[in-house]
Amino acid sequence: LLSSNKEGVCSLPGYVGLWLLGDGLGAFLHASPSRHGAASSCVRLAVLDVALWLGARAAAQLSGPPSRQLCNLSYALWTSAQVVLLYCVLLGSSSAFPNRPVSPVLAAVNRRLLEVFLVANVLTGAANMLFRTASVEPASACLALAAYMCTVCISASWLSQATASHRPRSKPDNAVGSGHS
Repeated sequence: LLSSNKEGVCSLPGYVGLWLLGDGLGAFLHASPSRHGAASSCVRLAVLDVALWLGARAAAQLSGPPSRQLCNLSYALWTSAQVVLLYCVLLGSSSAFPNRPVSPVLAAVNRRLLEVFLVANVLTGAANMLFRTASVEPASACLALAAYMCTVCISASWLSQATASHRPRSKPDNAVGSGHS
C-alpha cells in the first residue's frame, strides 16, 4: 500500500504545512482589517508577496527546485507567493470597480464549489488517460484546454441550476399570510 502511494506519503507533511500556511494567512487577512482601506491592504500584501518570492528563491537554492511530488519548502513558498499575488490583484481590482456585478459562471462555481472541483478533477484524469500530455503540440493543447474549460463552466452552470430548481420557493412579500397588507 505504501509503495503504491509513495508520492502521497512523502508529500503529506509538506501539504499539511502548506495548509497551515494558508490557514494562517487567511486568519491574518480576516483578523486584521486595514484602517486605511484596500490600498493599504494591497501594499501589505505586496510586501508579503515579495518576501514569499524571495523565500521561495532562497529555499530553491538551498533545498532544490519546487516539487509538487515532494511538496517541499520551495514549492510551499512558491504556491503561497502566487496565491498572495492573485489575492492582491483581485483586491485591487474589486476596490477599483466596487459595484461590478459577479459573473454568472463565477457565481455558479461559488455555489457548487466541491462538485465543480470534482468534475474538473475527473476531467483532468480523463485528459491524462486519453492524451500523452507531455508531447501534445501547443495548438492541440490550447484546443483541449478550451474544451476542458468550457466543459467545467457548463457543468458549473448546470449544477447550479439543478440545485436552484430543487430548492423550495419562498413566498413573495404580498402573498396571503405574509403579514403585509
